[in-house]
Amino acid sequence: MMTLAGMFGVTEAVISQFLKRQKAQDGSTNSQRTGRPRVTDRNDDRNILKTSRTNPRLTAPAIRREVFLNSPSPPSVSTVKRRLNAAGIMGRRPVKKPLISEKNRVARVKWAKEHLNWTRQDWNKILSSDETVLHHVSQRVIGISDDIWTQLVYELIEFRHFRRGGT
Repeated sequence: MMTLAGMFGVTEAVISQFLKRQKAQDGSTNSQRTGRPRVTDRNDDRNILKTSRTNPRLTAPAIRREVFLNSPSPPSVSTVKRRLNAAGIMGRRPVKKPLISEKNRVARVKWAKEHLNWTRQDWNKILSSDETVLHHVSQRVIGISDDIWTQLVYELIEFRHFRRGGT
């Protein structure tokens, strides 16, 4: 017992009490617990989480309906919410939102097409007055040759054309 006490950093009395308790329970770990018994078991909890992760837009009532479809006594919606919260899935749904609005996308493509054939001198006029216009591309345009700039603008137009589905 002394070695066990040293391994766990407790006194010998703690180890002795633990062993007495185990002997009194015949070695079973399922002693009677206080409080209300759980309505869901581990499999139900796993199914709740699996359903939520496969479709994160489902609400708690929808998850309850889907998981406990044929159950004679399904748990409450609050229980489903508690199981989700315990797993770290909080009560919010991801919103479907476009990365860029259609109006803004059309304006950007129009701008890129208008500036496709600009020369270095044209860009130098803008750079001398305001650089922030070109920071949207995440590139500093100072020192970039005409060929590279033209290629960059073409790639932007093709990328937007590809993402939109080609029109």
